[in-house]
Amino acid sequence: WAHGDRTEGNENLRVPIRMSYRLRTIIIAQRTRLTNKLAILEELKLLSFVQDFMEGYYGLQKLISNPFPFPLVQMTRTFLLFFVYTLPFAILSNVDEDRIGTDMTLVIAITTYGFVGLEYISIEFD
Repeated sequence: WAHGDRTEGNENLRVPIRMSYRLRTIIIAQRTRLTNKLAILEELKLLSFVQDFMEGYYGLQKLISNPFPFPLVQMTRTFLLFFVYTLPFAILSNVDEDRIGTDMTLVIAITTYGFVGLEYISIEFD
């Protein structure tokens, strides 16, 4: 290889580029291979579809390769901490006195467990 050894992940990222190249060559080759050639506007439309596909691919590749900004993560965790600790007060302020008990404690515990679990999953993704 001219660029050294590639990992399987790098090779998988090249598949859309190869597919785009192949599609473009097939679209251009129709001029010599087909008896009923495509109109130039139809050919340009097909090429623009391939171009749109590649723009989307490069956008996703940029999203994958860029790190997540730390201030956004920090502010999200601060907001989540504030939200989880004030959620029980907000839920209990809207409930009748006779319903406060096991069922509301269970609702608060499950909701808190869910939000804290999402936070732990986001930590694992970092």
